[in-house]
Amino acid sequence: MLGAAAWSGALLEGRTAPTSGPAADDAAAVPATPADRGSHDGAPLLDDVLSVMERRPLVVANLRQRVQIGEHELSGTGCYYQQGAGIQRRTRWQMQTLVAGETANLLQVFDGRFLWTDQHLPASRRVTRIDMVRLRRELNARGAADEEGEAGSVVDRGCAEFRGGLVQLLRELADRFDFTAEPATGSLATPCYALVGRWKPQELGGLWSPLPDAERAPEAWPTHLPHHVVLEVGREDLFPYRLEYRGAADAALAGLPGGGQASTPLARYEWFDVQFIATIEPEQFSYTAGEIDWVDRTDDALRRILEQRAAPRTAALPASTAP
Repeated sequence: MLGAAAWSGALLEGRTAPTSGPAADDAAAVPATPADRGSHDGAPLLDDVLSVMERRPLVVANLRQRVQIGEHELSGTGCYYQQGAGIQRRTRWQMQTLVAGETANLLQVFDGRFLWTDQHLPASRRVTRIDMVRLRRELNARGAADEEGEAGSVVDRGCAEFRGGLVQLLRELADRFDFTAEPATGSLATPCYALVGRWKPQELGGLWSPLPDAERAPEAWPTHLPHHVVLEVGREDLFPYRLEYRGAADAALAGLPGGGQASTPLARYEWFDVQFIATIEPEQFSYTAGEIDWVDRTDDALRRILEQRAAPRTAALPASTAP
């Protein structure tokens, strides 16, 4: 699973519609939404969503999640805070659910320098940290430049992938899936676009080496691996209100208008009671590990960025072995 749905993977180891939109006083803070769109390539729309989220000065939202693990369904709640635009952005993402009658918690905090992730399952706890200042310094020292020789764009994009929050999640989706988009039909109370994402061949190939026609044979698809994703964003505010990771049992829905309606997706995340003007206490963006032993993941993040930069992005799927 990706982004928020990494929580689903952690659990494997051990909606109502949104009620608010942007306030009128905040209208000038975010670029106006482009004119209404029809069915088309979803990449430009997702770029617009990312651009708005990068520049939005404040977000407060509640979160509901539902994760399907075999015949068992886990549900939980959480909250999301975002403050500051661009490189000044700080975030807090907190979720909790019940696992075997015990509470499991995931907390991710980006305080402006460190990205802390505290994953507390009933039987284990793991805390990691990424130092964004050191990551940026290492990328600059290694001359991480693009084809035009401008290092800034590569460094900024690489660092953005590890600053947490909804922006990181949206970037992961954009990197791993090809999207189509069209107006959604009544799945949420607010008018939305539905973006249906199918795996980019090179990304799927890194997770699973299927037979050449395996993607067209849902019965061969691993049960834990999403077949496609559906992201619903508000037409007026371009905010991501719902994200579903769907398994092969829902493969046919990917071809329906707006991705159809899935009754039991692998994971569903819904952001609601969304506010774009609110007061956030500074301590929401503070984290202290205390006496817990934490692991530094800065070198891992650096390695991933450099490997992604070096890897050919047009690689074909492996054509032989089945999973």
